[in-house]
Amino acid sequence: MDYDIKRGWFKNVEGDALPNLMRDVFGNVKAEGETYVSEYGVMTRIEAKILAKDKMDIATESRKGPMTDEEILDSKRKLNEFAEKATGPYEEGTEESKRRDALSSLLFIYLRALY
Repeated sequence: MDYDIKRGWFKNVEGDALPNLMRDVFGNVKAEGETYVSEYGVMTRIEAKILAKDKMDIATESRKGPMTDEEILDSKRKLNEFAEKATGPYEEGTEESKRRDALSSLLFIYLRALY
């Protein structure tokens, strides 16, 4: 899913800043070309790629099998923390905040529906 990077925020993710941020938030990171990949909690793959100075793509894959609500919520919180630190703080009620909330809610609903 594409995320808007706030004006003036790109300096926080350019160069080594994005992989360092992923390591700080998720505890691990590896480079696959221009994409950085981490894993955390129920998310077996978290991909982040800078598309432009004002756009970033973040995609996730979740593990198969049983998982608790707490595991799902913890993973959702970490993903939200990363998205905000990577793209800049957002104001409630904006299109960007609605997009982020929708992604988090879909992740939770999808995972609960599976198990």
